[in-house]
Amino acid sequence: METHVSVKRKTGGIPLMSDTRWGSRGKTVGAFLDHFKSAHSALTDLESRTSSNANKANNLRHSMESFDTIVTAVTSHKIICYIQPLTKGLQSPNIDLITAYTEAREVAQVISTLRNDSVIFMHSQ
Repeated sequence: METHVSVKRKTGGIPLMSDTRWGSRGKTVGAFLDHFKSAHSALTDLESRTSSNANKANNLRHSMESFDTIVTAVTSHKIICYIQPLTKGLQSPNIDLITAYTEAREVAQVISTLRNDSVIFMHSQ
């Protein structure tokens, strides 16, 4: 019988997301995407067993497979990857207001460009 520890090893131990730290969100979503196949496989294995966790595994697997979950994970990970260095920089005691403003505007511009590119892509199909 597979235990929680062995399932965690298979999935690489996707870290929990913190309510207050954006850095943990990037790590969690990145780990989810990196270990998607192994987590899906582990849930499928658990689902095939006649245990109290089989139904939970089935529900989680279906949730993972949903279009909304996949699009949200990929999109938020991409955005968080741009925001994360800015948040670290803003926490530095050595950052000045002009540098903070400039870096924040650059990140906002990149995200705006990504957003506009996505709209163009979706309309061109």
